[in-house]
Amino acid sequence: MAFRRVEVTRPDPRRHRSLVVLGGDDPRHAAFEGGREEPIEGAFTDRGDPRRRYFYLAKYETTALQMAALGGECPTAARELLRPATGVTWFEAVQAGQRYSEWLLKHAPHRLPREDNAIGYVRLPTEAEWEYAARGGLEVSPADFAARTFPMPGGIEQYVWFRSTRSSNSELQIVGVLKPNPLGLHDMLGNADEIVLEPFRVVRQSQARGQAGGYTIRGGSYQTAEPDIRSSYRQELAPFDEKGARRAPTVGFRLALATSVLSSPARYDELRRMPPVPSPPSTAISAPPERRPAPENQRR
Repeated sequence: MAFRRVEVTRPDPRRHRSLVVLGGDDPRHAAFEGGREEPIEGAFTDRGDPRRRYFYLAKYETTALQMAALGGECPTAARELLRPATGVTWFEAVQAGQRYSEWLLKHAPHRLPREDNAIGYVRLPTEAEWEYAARGGLEVSPADFAARTFPMPGGIEQYVWFRSTRSSNSELQIVGVLKPNPLGLHDMLGNADEIVLEPFRVVRQSQARGQAGGYTIRGGSYQTAEPDIRSSYRQELAPFDEKGARRAPTVGFRLALATSVLSSPARYDELRRMPPVPSPPSTAISAPPERRPAPENQRR
């Protein structure tokens, strides 16, 4: 399983955190994909430049062959097993990260990155990590980052499997066949919908609402129409139905490499000493003054 390093923007010195604008501006999808500022910070520090931080994201969607291996099987490699593992639940995707982390810790701990005293581990990417990487991160210009998709010289069919006779022909495809995005990540858009770590929340007026629902899938699939392919694409999938755990034939996942936030006592002290983040201007409307009963002499 190959991972690519994804560098994040340097923190805004006024806010002491890295912010990126994610989501889209299409009013048809405003309730699900509205543009919003999201904080993002890498799990690891660049040894050559402490101001630079990064995380790792799998170069490919997790394949059926890898999923079988993580489950303790050893099937003969075949072309169909090089397609994304689909029909998986959020719980199985999380368990895949756990099993791979345990295997690495046992057989190849030296291959895991570290941050201070904390060792790296495998998990699902957060939504912010996923979309930041899907858009191209620091490898694209701000204008291209904000665009509907990352730059695709030569046409979308060279980068994305979508529903068309020019592309997937409504069939799941082998990972890594098409060109990668600017970060070297294959199939970020199309082929298989990808599960992320957090539950689904509706986004309204640049903020996520409080209700957390099913699990969130990103990127679209081989059944997504070409006009619907976009980096901001996100949908909710209910984890259960009347039959039990719900499985969708288009849904897969890719894994990330990260580590603990409080990686050492020094890191704890650093975060504790950070000044508070300035609050945005309040837009709350004051409640009307309480109505009091009129004096006796003014009542009718």
